[in-house]
Amino acid sequence: MPSPPSDQTPGRQPGTGLRADAERNRDRILAAARRLYATEGLAASMASVAREAGVGKATLGRRFVTR
Repeated sequence: MPSPPSDQTPGRQPGTGLRADAERNRDRILAAARRLYATEGLAASMASVAREAGVGKATLGRRFVTR
């Protein structure tokens, strides 16, 4: 049985367990959500957060299941 990925795996950010591109997407999603929720409140949709972050809805849903 393979062992779980470590932070030393190439492409992963130390301490996060995420690949570098996944960490960038996460940061973009959080920044977009902050902007939209600040201006639109909780009426901002998950689809609009994904669009603002420049990621697909599936990427957003994988990382954040709920608001």
